[in-house]
Amino acid sequence: MGIQKFSKILQKNLPYFVVATIVSAILVGNYFPNVPKILKGYTYITVFWMLIPMMVTANMAGVAKVFVDPKLVMSAVILNFVITPPLGKIFATIFYHHQPVLLPVGYLLNMVTPCSSMVITWTAFAGGSIEVATAVVALSLLLAIGFIPVWMWVLTHTWVNVPIGIIFKNLAIIVIIPIIAGYIIRTILIKKMGEKKFSSRIKPSMPGLSSLGMYAIVFIAMSDVAKKIIAHPEYIVLIATSMGAYYFALWGIAILWAKVGKFSYGEAVALSYSVTAKNLAITIAIAIVTWGGLAVLVPAFDPVIQVPVMMAFLYLSTKLKPLFSEKVKVG
Repeated sequence: MGIQKFSKILQKNLPYFVVATIVSAILVGNYFPNVPKILKGYTYITVFWMLIPMMVTANMAGVAKVFVDPKLVMSAVILNFVITPPLGKIFATIFYHHQPVLLPVGYLLNMVTPCSSMVITWTAFAGGSIEVATAVVALSLLLAIGFIPVWMWVLTHTWVNVPIGIIFKNLAIIVIIPIIAGYIIRTILIKKMGEKKFSSRIKPSMPGLSSLGMYAIVFIAMSDVAKKIIAHPEYIVLIATSMGAYYFALWGIAILWAKVGKFSYGEAVALSYSVTAKNLAITIAIAIVTWGGLAVLVPAFDPVIQVPVMMAFLYLSTKLKPLFSEKVKVG
């Protein structure tokens, strides 16, 4: 079987492979708890495996151009840092009114912290602009240094110490290293085989290779929380309901914003995923250092909710594609 055909199979059957990955990860994590501990040491490899193929196909000049589009940049800032936190407070009040105080704190922190590495991957799978997604992730991670402590003080009256080192580490892993590696690989391949062969032979295979990395990340994340899932089904129901409702509300706002703002389909998808896919590594780090206990529970459970919800957005985004223009403003 050729690599292009294999890539098409992986893309076409993405929801089924993800479900199979989640189920197998929960089983493995529950019955073989040492496996996720070992696999966590390979997390960065899987992240690079997921992101670098995407960057091989991305137009790096387009990433730079995103920052000169004020409407696009301001939309990303407003959606992530002006609309998202107050909306999170409303949902926290609705769903966690009678719960231990640290549960809504963890919920709010999860909402205030933007942009995981999966933003770029989900955007690519939905046919969105990788360039816009990359630029928004980089911008949001930088702005999070200032916005997270301010919003958490306003919403919970607790001043959090944002782990700047972790944020810059995430920025390097999610954006800088994949961009550099992708550009180098793309340049070498084009020089070796020419633009035409690169576009016809290599480029169509990249999404499939990236999806393999994504499956690996999902497996590691889900197996790591498998015992918590089985031990606390009541929290799963609460967190699933509250997170699911909030994610869909955010996604709807982002899509409506993009439609009113007359963004292209690629930009709309990138913006919507940048709002909804949260950076769990940063969230968990802040929660552990600042509060601990139940504050860590929501971000720890979030992979259980986030992956299926992102899959739903993938399906819905493609159905909404006719509502948006095909014109690409960057790249």
